[in-house]
Amino acid sequence: MIDSAHEQHITTGIQGAGPRDGRWTRFFGRCRVAPGVLRARWDVNRATRAERRALAALGNELAGATGRCGPGMDPHLAEIVALDSRSDLLRASIADSLRDDRADYAAVAAWMRPLVIGRGFASRSILRHRLRCLRRDREAACVRLGTAWDLASTDAPAVSGPIVNALSDSRSRIAAATRTAEILLAPVGGLLVPGPALLAVGEARAFGQATVREARAQLVPRVPALFGLVAGWWVTSTFTDSQFLATLHSLGIGSGPRRAVNHETLRLLSFSLPLLAAAFCSYLSARLASLVRSRYVAVENAAPVSPTPERHEKV
Repeated sequence: MIDSAHEQHITTGIQGAGPRDGRWTRFFGRCRVAPGVLRARWDVNRATRAERRALAALGNELAGATGRCGPGMDPHLAEIVALDSRSDLLRASIADSLRDDRADYAAVAAWMRPLVIGRGFASRSILRHRLRCLRRDREAACVRLGTAWDLASTDAPAVSGPIVNALSDSRSRIAAATRTAEILLAPVGGLLVPGPALLAVGEARAFGQATVREARAQLVPRVPALFGLVAGWWVTSTFTDSQFLATLHSLGIGSGPRRAVNHETLRLLSFSLPLLAAAFCSYLSARLASLVRSRYVAVENAAPVSPTPERHEKV
């Protein structure tokens, strides 16, 4: 926070400036208050993260409480219970994968054991990645539950005092830092950066993003284009329309294409062969993508199979 004397001093200095010096006075005023404003905004970000952690802890504690947490909380609780159930299935699948790898490692030949190790490493890496995603989803669900409980002002005895105190403290810090930034920016029009400068920065960012997209499309060729370039290079390095140069290169004099064709044939090869190579590669890519979608996307959209009593489901 800043004292009232400093605020009055900044305001009086800006109001006493003439029209000619007002622009520079406001510029130097922004430079003078910039460190304090940036520090206040940093405090706001830290307090906002602390508020989210407190809401997540509040939702986690409410999810573990027995009985109802209040009206309107059942959908959030059901979401958390479903995420916990899916996490338990993933942990069981990780254990099953390791057990299967140990059984296969002992049963297969020695030259197949690296494949068993690689299969298990890849499978468990995917399962652990899905488990991390579920943890993030559960944290977000706990934040939603804590927010709903806070907005409902429900008096739940299962909530501990330190979590509520941490939530209140983080919100007090957000309000204090926001007020500090507003007081610092009030004498300079409420903006640390002038409006035209913000507009220019936004337009420059949009122009830069468009430039990067176009440069990526132009400078980074796709796989069919690479096949076309390779086919064109093979044509130019293999065929020539000069019988004299082809004879010299075939005798080992110089380097270059050793097969001579007429000019029309060379033009036809230079145009058609890269085009056919790119089209064939594009066709193979489309067929492969269609095969992958038909094999995996249909399975992903299908209803999950419930685990059997003898063995957990492979998630």
